[in-house]
Amino acid sequence: MRFKMNKYLLKTGSVLLSSLLFMSCTDQPSQPEFDYKPEINVIGLLILNNNQKNIRIERTFSIKEKITDDRYISDALVFVHCGEQKVPFVHLFDGNYADENNDLELRAGAYYQLEVLLNDGRQVFAETQMPARPSILDPIKEQMVGAFTTLQVNWQGAPFAYRYAVSIEGLSNSFEIMDFSEDTEQTMFAFLFAGPGTYRLKVSSLDINFYDYSRERSNRYPIQHMDGALGVFGAMAYETVVFQAE
Repeated sequence: MRFKMNKYLLKTGSVLLSSLLFMSCTDQPSQPEFDYKPEINVIGLLILNNNQKNIRIERTFSIKEKITDDRYISDALVFVHCGEQKVPFVHLFDGNYADENNDLELRAGAYYQLEVLLNDGRQVFAETQMPARPSILDPIKEQMVGAFTTLQVNWQGAPFAYRYAVSIEGLSNSFEIMDFSEDTEQTMFAFLFAGPGTYRLKVSSLDINFYDYSRERSNRYPIQHMDGALGVFGAMAYETVVFQAE
């Protein structure tokens, strides 16, 4: 009788254990809760051409949030230093700050430091050096080149440039390509797909900050040159030429 009872208990215990295992496997896992803290995102670009200065400041947001206008930061204190000069940038709209009186002069070779002070005590610092403008040697203005062929682009090197960006935009069609170069020449193989028409060639001198930022991809770890924030504070200068293809 004892043997039969133990056998019955053993069988009952096995059934109960199996039921518990089945229930544990079928339970839906709960999603973990993350304590997400927004970071500061700064996009600042100084362009030697026409003394252009653009700084935009906003907060990051989680994938669960809707993108709303409250992401813009409008109450920061923003300054750009160059030597002994300290120029305030005022908020205009949607997180965009500007040198309202155009006091900051952009010069090739000069160093510029960005300083951002937020009302919660956080600070952002970054530095860039302005490259000189390149000079396009080939193709020249209004030059006629062959359509559906590779295009050789040559330019005179620019002091203080870390890398160059070479882009071609179709003015009479939707053709558009861009590539980077560390030399002063580039063969644009993609021009094999460019038909007859009018094109604008743009060669830009880039500082290291803007070059690394421009190369960021979803599968490449971003290279940051900024303390206290995400984004970039970079500098560039460019020259353009309009040419024809037939």
